[in-house]
Amino acid sequence: MILDPYISEWKAYELTPPEHRWIYNKLDLCQRFGYEAYPVGSKVPAGVWCVRPILNIQGMAAGGFRRVVLDAPGFIQKPAGHVITRWTDAFRSWHLYVNDVPFSSQTTIEFDGEMETMIEHDPTFPLPRELTGISRYMLVETLGDTIIDVGPRHMVEEMKQPVIDDYRQFNPEYEPPEYGTWGFQPNMRRLWCNELQAWTHEEVENG
Repeated sequence: MILDPYISEWKAYELTPPEHRWIYNKLDLCQRFGYEAYPVGSKVPAGVWCVRPILNIQGMAAGGFRRVVLDAPGFIQKPAGHVITRWTDAFRSWHLYVNDVPFSSQTTIEFDGEMETMIEHDPTFPLPRELTGISRYMLVETLGDTIIDVGPRHMVEEMKQPVIDDYRQFNPEYEPPEYGTWGFQPNMRRLWCNELQAWTHEEVENG
């Protein structure tokens, strides 16, 4: 599959063959790569959890991320259609691939919940076998060494021009969309840093 490398998520979803659409499903994705995950409504162990949409083709962190603390095992009952994953404060990195080959990796440096400068480093994270052959352009997001998100496109502004040059062998007239319509805004606040709330089974039953 060769898509516009800066395509919107919803357009990419429409063009992705059904057998590969699991990459957009955060619950399926996390479970495939060994990241502890449950659908909202499940009883989960005590701990700190991240709650985010299972399927989000709007991109741009639409739907938000919630940090939920459970002092004892319990039910996280809302929002519906969300996935529960273990909270981690590991560095977030974006790994870019062209034709299944590592192309670039960048890591965020965060201060008080702000995503600041993205620091480029050597692209050493190999593309997992399960993701090969899906799309010429791939973006894999990790927390530490754990895969948490995948897209058949690119995002990083700093590496945009060489990616455009590569895609122009397929579409010589290609002009990418304006920045901000396909990727994260600079210094976008992580929504999950601002919302701390635990929902229990009893609270839901009592309205």
